[in-house]
Amino acid sequence: MSAPHSTRGAAVLLERMNVDDWERFQAGDITAGQLRRKYLREGER
Repeated sequence: MSAPHSTRGAAVLLERMNVDDWERFQAGDITAGQLRRKYLREGER
């Protein structure tokens, strides 16, 4: 049984996201889209 792609992607983002990025996201300094692009790019290396 595989999870939907979006759910799996969110879990990967949360695993990779550091506390500083999470706090910036909570404060509205960075958007979910920006975080997704940043972490997906890092994951493709």
